[in-house]
Amino acid sequence: MFSLLHQSTLSNLLQNENLLPSYPSSLPYRFYLYGYEYLSVVVRLIVFDGVYNPSDDSYLLLEAVKDKKKLKALDMGCGAGIIAINLAKQGCKVTAVDVNEKAIENTKVNAEINGVDIEVFKSDLFSNVKGRFELITFNPPYLPTEGEDVAWDGGREGIEVIRKFLKDAHKHLEENGEIYVVMSSLGNTKKIFDEFRKIYRFDKVLSKRFFFEEISVYRLTTFKNAKGNKQRNEV
Repeated sequence: MFSLLHQSTLSNLLQNENLLPSYPSSLPYRFYLYGYEYLSVVVRLIVFDGVYNPSDDSYLLLEAVKDKKKLKALDMGCGAGIIAINLAKQGCKVTAVDVNEKAIENTKVNAEINGVDIEVFKSDLFSNVKGRFELITFNPPYLPTEGEDVAWDGGREGIEVIRKFLKDAHKHLEENGEIYVVMSSLGNTKKIFDEFRKIYRFDKVLSKRFFFEEISVYRLTTFKNAKGNKQRNEV
């Protein structure tokens, strides 16, 4: 699906490609060049320390939304910006938000590197988000822990962040809009399905088994907005 094409340092990047001459090279960073092979899209990413490094769950979400073109999109929990940047390259008008200030700066830098225009600002889930979107993506923290790392900590059952997200997400969805969200078998997903099944239809569109978990991407639509949707859930 994806290939790691190149690994370098920020200083080499600045010297060889002069992409960010005004950005301080003393910042902690990791740099990767990812190839989106089947769409021939190359995304250059600097990943700051303290920001989630794109991994298999990120790639699975990208696969799920690869055909989404020219939509008004919101990337919740944008991290380093890999989802937002790919959506922008697909012609979407993208807003990207994160509660982590480092992630906000990271996405802004990566948007500049990749030559895409993305509205990026800090928001604790929907606290600062206005308006409605045709597409909302979210790769939430889903590990069942109670640590302090906002990139990983999903609460005791691994669903605390996704639960808060789903309470408000439908209010920001355009008619016939879709939400694509990542969930893990490590979390109590059944509780999520039971709690929100009267608001959303859950359709599993992709899944992948790893050493100790299954990661899945679900497409969510609201019953009042989705054309032809019966009140059932496919989980």
